[in-house]
Amino acid sequence: MTATTATPPARFYLPVSWLDRPVSVWLLGVGGTGSELLDGLVRLHHALLALGHPVGLQVTAWDGDTVSPANIGRQRFWAADIGHNKAVVAIHRYNLFAGLAWEARPGEFTLPIDSVRWPDLLLTCVDKAGVRAALGQAGAPQWTDCLWLDCGNDAYQGQVILGHLGRVNGPRLPSVYDFYSAALSRPDLDADEQPSCGLAAALNRQSLAINRLLADLALALLYDLGYPLKPGRFAYYCRGVPLGAPAFCRLLTGADALKAGGDASAPRVGLSHLKRVA
Repeated sequence: MTATTATPPARFYLPVSWLDRPVSVWLLGVGGTGSELLDGLVRLHHALLALGHPVGLQVTAWDGDTVSPANIGRQRFWAADIGHNKAVVAIHRYNLFAGLAWEARPGEFTLPIDSVRWPDLLLTCVDKAGVRAALGQAGAPQWTDCLWLDCGNDAYQGQVILGHLGRVNGPRLPSVYDFYSAALSRPDLDADEQPSCGLAAALNRQSLAINRLLADLALALLYDLGYPLKPGRFAYYCRGVPLGAPAFCRLLTGADALKAGGDASAPRVGLSHLKRVA
């Protein structure tokens, strides 16, 4: 019997320009997942400096929302932050204690931005499918090396997708818009929900841990993608997930545990439950 050899995936190379100048990062949304991911970006910035990067990350964060009592405990905000803009509070705090000069934009990110150069890395942690659809449509015809990492979740599970925003010279990683363009364009997905008046009400709709879990998965993908910092660095996999495939995480609830009955293949809490979507 003749053995068959699987065709290896196309190699993806980090842009060489990332190695000798500030890596520009736009973070859209500083809420549940976004505030956790911003904390991770501070750690990633200092990790890159320790590994020899000359300047690290330069982050700009957008959010038009203000901190409410329901955010305290579930997002990275505290009682003294109530009533203040999320992006301004979070960026100001990290600039002070981490010695950074990152920027906050106290408003919603708006399109079109045809005259504005896209960043090196676009991070979306928003709860509106329409924002993702607009970004995908705006980026599709443009030639840009911008990598787009999208984080999305519901009450107990979520996914992280790292892809290219637009057209590139070379292997292109599919984005969240490439995977789910039809679903993201459905207006019913953005039906307004009544805001929670307190933490207990918010937790009845969403697990306390899901945003942190998703942010840690996104941080792991970004760290593995950029380590070690060498010219021509390429990656086939990040944390066991083929680049260009969504990475999924899920919390194992009590009901899931009863259904699983000790099944070793059942989802578990943590970064180990990752799968590829065909």
